Amino acid sequence: MSADRASDAQPLRIEESATDFAIITTDLTGRVIGWNDGAEILLGYTEAELLSESADIIFTPEDRAAGAPEEERRTALCEARAEDERWHLRRDGSRFWGSGTLMTLKDGDEAVVGFVKIMRDRTVQRQTEEALVTANQRLRVAIEASRLAVWDLDVASDTLAGSPELNRILGFPPDAQPTAEDIRLNYAPGERERLEALGAETFARGKRLLEFEFRYLRPNDGLERWLLLRAEVQLDPAGRPVRAVGVLVDIDERKRSQLALQETEERFRLIADSAPVKLWMGTATGKCLYLNAALREFWGVREEDVPGFDWTPTIHPDDVEPLSGPFGEGMRTRTGFTVEARYRRADGEYRILQTTALPRFNAAGEFLGMTGVNLDVTEQRRAEARLQELNATLEARVAEALAERQVLADIVEGTNAAVMACDLDYRIPAINRANTSAIERAYGVRPKVGDNPLMIFPRFGGLL
Repeated sequence: MSADRASDAQPLRIEESATDFAIITTDLTGRVIGWNDGAEILLGYTEAELLSESADIIFTPEDRAAGAPEEERRTALCEARAEDERWHLRRDGSRFWGSGTLMTLKDGDEAVVGFVKIMRDRTVQRQTEEALVTANQRLRVAIEASRLAVWDLDVASDTLAGSPELNRILGFPPDAQPTAEDIRLNYAPGERERLEALGAETFARGKRLLEFEFRYLRPNDGLERWLLLRAEVQLDPAGRPVRAVGVLVDIDERKRSQLALQETEERFRLIADSAPVKLWMGTATGKCLYLNAALREFWGVREEDVPGFDWTPTIHPDDVEPLSGPFGEGMRTRTGFTVEARYRRADGEYRILQTTALPRFNAAGEFLGMTGVNLDVTEQRRAEARLQELNATLEARVAEALAERQVLADIVEGTNAAVMACDLDYRIPAINRANTSAIERAYGVRPKVGDNPLMIFPRFGGLL
């Protein structure tokens, strides 16, 4: 560029076809002397609108107030260029992230006569980068909050890189850099072999995802902890692992709670299967969840078939309706109930079972289903029926005896013969009308049941 052209303030001609870039030329004060099609597309201004106007208009108000345009030009004058990465302003007031460079323009004598800015819209990339930074920050917070460690293993060199949480979980000092072998040496006995066998099996199937729960002895305190290893393994063309990336989580509390629950369930099953009564558990929908050994034997059900077993067809047809009332009401109101019904045993015989059921709830109060006991009361009900039959027979015989006695009493009462009975205490337990009348006529005394003849007519004392 010649000094004469610069002094005449003629626009510097730049390649006009570069529409992907905004190319703006200014004089030393920042006034526009050139504005390509790319600048018009990006910023919304035409060249005619901004010629001889300050190019500072494309800066945001806050950057203009902070002196950013002037600082950018000073930097370019000192260093021949200034990088420009900031938010800019379009003609319509919208903002975009402009990425570019401001460079000095020199004439033939190497004197600086102005500036040229080459810039492009990088808003999408900027937003993507910001989103990535935010996502990484959230991930870091989530990792720290969840107390899990992230690690990366180069299998060939056995080099391990991990997040700070890795040393805490594994029991190493915060500034330690344990190797993969240092960690393997602290596996509980037998765990390393289990992991190697699982890995070999996984890779043999062509799988790349590995999950492994194992016991680990922390070197700092000697405590045994349950850890969970999850990894994605990269394999070479021969199927050999070359890299593994994954997470490590301390699951000791959960695992020990799980093992304690399993032990409790095993003890419950042992006790329940040893019990002579029939125990069961159902789901919240009334489906079969658990039957103890006595009830499985009663219905002829294998343990593995219990979850799909439907017990309702074994109910005696005449007992379906009487049973459905209490059972349905108990399920609906989540309350206990007791009911009896006849059920068909595996050998085809119907037995009377007395069911006592109570509702189950979890810690949150959610209804889980019913738990119950079935007592076989068949023999008891049969004994009760026999007893009722015997009582009825006895009552009939007593009634017959009383009737016979009444007939005899009627005969004695109706005879003209004087009849009286006297017990060992000289009391009259029975005396008929004829005798009463005869004694009254003869002695002027009318005896009755319960009288002592010795007191009524003492003259008979010697005879009695």
